[in-house]
Amino acid sequence: MIMARRLVVLVLMVGLLFMFHSYAIEPGFYGADDNSAFLIFTEIEKADRTIQMRSPHEFNLGIGEVRDGVLYSIHFSIEQIRHFLNSERHKDFIVIWFEKPIMWGGPIQETIQRLEPEFRKMGYKRILFLGGHCCGVHVLKDVIAHYPYSNILLPRVWKPMAQEN
Repeated sequence: MIMARRLVVLVLMVGLLFMFHSYAIEPGFYGADDNSAFLIFTEIEKADRTIQMRSPHEFNLGIGEVRDGVLYSIHFSIEQIRHFLNSERHKDFIVIWFEKPIMWGGPIQETIQRLEPEFRKMGYKRILFLGGHCCGVHVLKDVIAHYPYSNILLPRVWKPMAQEN
């Protein structure tokens, strides 16, 4: 009886430990055909903010004029949104979504290398870089800041499913 109680307490403690941790997503393609993209969209729903980019220097915060039910977005530079993002209260998780034009014609890795330190300076703890695709989503990089008093990044646990040829 005592062993069973101890086991239940241990399981609950381990469950609580993992409940409050985020895990990075393995880079790769997650397709709609095999439902692996569902995992990514589930993760996006947890984000404090999602920003879309159609070029290396244009940010879409989802703000714009609505005409006939269609949103005509206003695009901003990093300088224009820096103050706004610095004043945000919740900075656990931000998603940077590269739209199709930048995915197929833009300098992706250079843009990520430029933006990652910028968003870290703004105080974001997790930065997920995604790329748009017609039948799924590309996970380009998932950055989780170090936890206090730790030099170890959390393990990557989600892996993209193999694509069939």
